[in-house]
Amino acid sequence: MPDIKQEEIPPKPSSQPTLDTPDQLPKVKFPPFFWKESQNIISQIEGKTNTKVLVYYMHPDASISGDDVDYFYSHVKELQSDKPISLILVSNGGSSMAAWRIANVLRKYCSQLTVIVPSRCASAATMLSLSADKILFGPAGYLTAIDTSLNHPLNPKPSDQAKPSSVSVDQINRIKRMISEDLKNHPSSKSMSEILFEKIHPIVLGELERSGNLSELVAKNMLGLRNDKPDETEKLRIASILNDGYPAHGYPIVFKEAQQIGLPVEELSDEINRLSWELIKLYSLVSKEIITNINPEFYHTEGVPVLIESLGIRTFYRISYDKRFKSPMGWMQENSKSGWLSSTTNPVDPDKPKFSEIEL
Repeated sequence: MPDIKQEEIPPKPSSQPTLDTPDQLPKVKFPPFFWKESQNIISQIEGKTNTKVLVYYMHPDASISGDDVDYFYSHVKELQSDKPISLILVSNGGSSMAAWRIANVLRKYCSQLTVIVPSRCASAATMLSLSADKILFGPAGYLTAIDTSLNHPLNPKPSDQAKPSSVSVDQINRIKRMISEDLKNHPSSKSMSEILFEKIHPIVLGELERSGNLSELVAKNMLGLRNDKPDETEKLRIASILNDGYPAHGYPIVFKEAQQIGLPVEELSDEINRLSWELIKLYSLVSKEIITNINPEFYHTEGVPVLIESLGIRTFYRISYDKRFKSPMGWMQENSKSGWLSSTTNPVDPDKPKFSEIEL
């Protein structure tokens, strides 16, 4: 990656933490913004793919959520392009229903959708990729299973003091198979349900069943958005493999396995992969949370965990707040200025973006 000059999101007038002795405050630190550099790379990718390029990047700790959808729509509806869209997607997942809504937004604004997977494209992000006519894999790119894990207050606890454990659909299905085999060899007066209910609450089992059915439904619907949509039998086969076919939710489904599943995958060219990785390196710095320590009981946080970017505009979620320790309550958040912002090309100085709040 070439040498780059760090730019920062300019603070709002009230972004500086407030103390009784403001003259002693250190300067608040902000993550770099790298507008000029990311815009240059996106322009290059557009020229080489002859498509409209859109980036959806998330910090590893961020998740696709319902809030993202409206801002995604706000961004995409302004593209005004008759070209196919290439979506560079980097995410660890999140809400499958939010991903379904985003897919519908994208398909409304393009006749052909390509998803570029240079790195992590997990869980709900995998769901989103299923709506694409083509999925381009970089050497480090991967999808994952789409089965559901459930955190529920009625889940089993490893000890009386511990929080309930997470339980997945795959775990329950494997336990059912083990019990079924055991009952064949060791008949019991108890049914499988009775044995399961001794350890797993019936409400948890019902919720997992519902979640598993939802994952399969969303996957089939995603596949139905493709121009060359599979028939119902093929959609069910692919959805079932992704929902039930892997022993771990995070198992990386690389190019050859995605090909074997029957997804419309191709290998990403070396040049587009190189440019995509330059973007990822930039965004990994842009999305890094930056903390300004004021004193042992007070600090300020700035970060940009979610970015949606295309040529001329970046829509992003900015976290900005103070954290203060107050006895006996503990750490309390205050002076939050978090929210969605937009940066656009500044006609006076194209190298420096113009910032504005987004009103929906």
